[in-house]
Amino acid sequence: MTLYPLRDDTCLLALPMHEGEGNIFYDHSRYSHNATFYGDTLSWTDSPFGKCLYFPGTEGYYAKIGNAHEMLEKIKQTNEITITAWINTAEDGQILYDCGCSPPVCGGFELRYQNGGKIYFEANSANTWRVETSDSFADGVWHFVAIEGNDEISRILVDGEIKAEAPYRGYKFDYFNCDYVFYLGWDYNSNYFDGFICNFRIYNRFLSSDEIKALELYYRNFEVRPSILCPRPTL
Repeated sequence: MTLYPLRDDTCLLALPMHEGEGNIFYDHSRYSHNATFYGDTLSWTDSPFGKCLYFPGTEGYYAKIGNAHEMLEKIKQTNEITITAWINTAEDGQILYDCGCSPPVCGGFELRYQNGGKIYFEANSANTWRVETSDSFADGVWHFVAIEGNDEISRILVDGEIKAEAPYRGYKFDYFNCDYVFYLGWDYNSNYFDGFICNFRIYNRFLSSDEIKALELYYRNFEVRPSILCPRPTL
């Protein structure tokens, strides 16, 4: 398998989310954007990739990523983005992540499940990157989901296959002129995520299909994992 530098300077966030205890998700990129999980009772469980934290879809349970302003400033420099994660949910009509200005969130981006479990991504409302799958993936099965945008196209890949594409609509991350917040599992409309999230990553570049497939295969087969990739934490 070709080795790709998937934890280079363009990897702004790498949260394995396998800690198995506590309420801190430690960032394994080079930038220390650790995330804090909020909720009265934390429910850790086993996943195919190690320990995993359950998001129950109820009020007050979400994660906030630290130093989001610094991370978004780096995305401004390239005006490209790739976000990947392993996701397992059986629920429709919910938010996976929301990033923007606080409060209210504006000029940001979000990914959600809607219209019968289809995966939907948009940035800066309907005028820019906006794309939705035709298939439902709220099926209670683990899927490797990647969203991407650059100055040509936006797309969604699920389990290594392109499931949706849309042309670029003129979006610029320099639209932001405020403090940023980045939430996992919650938005300002009080939507909460019900399901599991693992191995959450953000890049300020448009990864190739081969690079995304390499990430997916890395998590599917821990016996074949180049050291250049983000290591699985030792619990």
